[in-house]
Amino acid sequence: MHKHTGRTGFIPLTRGLFQLKWIVLLMIPCTCRVAPAIEPANLERHSRMVPMRDGTRLATHVYLHPADIEPRPVLLFRSQYGKGTFEVEARLLGAGGYVTIVQDVRGLFESEGEVVELWDQGPDCYDMVAWIREQPFCNGKVAMWGASYNGLIQWMTANEGTALDALAPTASWILKPERLNFEQMDFPAQHSVGYYDFLCRGSVYVFQQMQKYSATAHSRENQQLLFGPWSHATGYPKVGDVDFGRIAEMDSGYSGRITQHLRFFDHHLKDLRPDEDFPAVRYFMMGENRWYSAATWPPRNTELTPLSLHSAGHANTVLGDGRLDWKPPRGGQPPDIFISDPADPVPTAPGHEKRFIEEHKAFDQQLLHERQDVLFYLTPPLEKPVRFAGHIRAEMFVSTAHPGANFVVKLVDLRPDGFAHALASGAIYLHVNETRIPYEPLQPGGIRKVTIDMGHAAAQIDRKHRICVQVAGSNTPIHNPLTGKEYGITSSQVMTQHVYHSEQHPSRVMLPVLGKKEAE
Repeated sequence: MHKHTGRTGFIPLTRGLFQLKWIVLLMIPCTCRVAPAIEPANLERHSRMVPMRDGTRLATHVYLHPADIEPRPVLLFRSQYGKGTFEVEARLLGAGGYVTIVQDVRGLFESEGEVVELWDQGPDCYDMVAWIREQPFCNGKVAMWGASYNGLIQWMTANEGTALDALAPTASWILKPERLNFEQMDFPAQHSVGYYDFLCRGSVYVFQQMQKYSATAHSRENQQLLFGPWSHATGYPKVGDVDFGRIAEMDSGYSGRITQHLRFFDHHLKDLRPDEDFPAVRYFMMGENRWYSAATWPPRNTELTPLSLHSAGHANTVLGDGRLDWKPPRGGQPPDIFISDPADPVPTAPGHEKRFIEEHKAFDQQLLHERQDVLFYLTPPLEKPVRFAGHIRAEMFVSTAHPGANFVVKLVDLRPDGFAHALASGAIYLHVNETRIPYEPLQPGGIRKVTIDMGHAAAQIDRKHRICVQVAGSNTPIHNPLTGKEYGITSSQVMTQHVYHSEQHPSRVMLPVLGKKEAE
């Protein structure tokens, strides 16, 4: 653990004024823990250069209530995107009765020093929290908030051994989870992420690890996961081609995330809302469009159930003979064969003609239905709804005659009107280049069993709808065809790929099917 070396070179915010305020406070009967909130625009912004242990100064904005007479909990945000970018959020949180601080990380914007790697932010984080605790505006409680990269910064702070009172990471950018020491962490945390967020898997992972392995019962029992049908770092109900309606918003108002953070911080930093329910998991059931609560994720009343691929070897296009069945194949079945052409890849967003998509979203897949380079496996129209919630994966037996290949699997709710709602997807790269991730070794011509992580989701697929599994060699631009000198595959090479489904090679999707109806 690093030790803080003091506040050399820094003049604190008018300490004499704060001492005078404390004298006034002692003369006033105390009727509440924290002074009433104010309008966001009325907060005073103070600019400071805060020194780190090596003397490097980091540019910092401190948002204070005017004429404050008592210290408050402090909410810290450290960013690589420029502290001014987050002024609205800082003011909204601050107006809820907090001191908020936004800081440029080392080497960026107005902060001094050289830029450091993501995983080397810990010492500066530790020093910043130590500095905050010494300030007269801090009542001793420090928490953090932020999304994506700024979610990772929170975990780097905690991993440094920094004493924190709460975190509120959204879509945590967790690239190397093995570096996080959850057993030393001791604080409540509110984890927010969407099913369509490309950082969904990491966010869920850290929630699960904190709930199982963090240092104390208090920490383990006060982890909360807010899980909805959102794209990256949002709480918006329209995601691609699907609008889930106002009920799917993270919360009403200017910023649903801020509203949820304030409820969580009020509970854990101010001891307010003692009777309010803070379930460990709040998740949105797509299709039914309804919120549910659970004690953990996945909900305890789920059963991982195989949905097996079948065909007579002609599953190409939606009119092929591919089918899904809850029963595994018996005996032999011929494999399905498709091609992957880099010159004509399978699009992520059919009909949108987007060359680059920053976010995974719920794009309608029906324009793919006639493509020969996509395999389709479907159930008959359902006689009763199928409900699932949890981690989805595909177990596939595959091969190719080429040095490498990419296999993409999508889970789709195919509606009676033809709309094909993509619920979850995943991909695996099979190649000989060990430097590229995800990596699975491949011997050309050999049959390999691969497990494809399709992420997390909760959905109800209604009666008369069909469950569909699509398999292809690309999902462009999210997963492009595997080409390049490092793979021995030219950009013009058309690859032939096989999917096997028989008693010996039972390819299937493992679906976390819900049993008895969960709590609302």
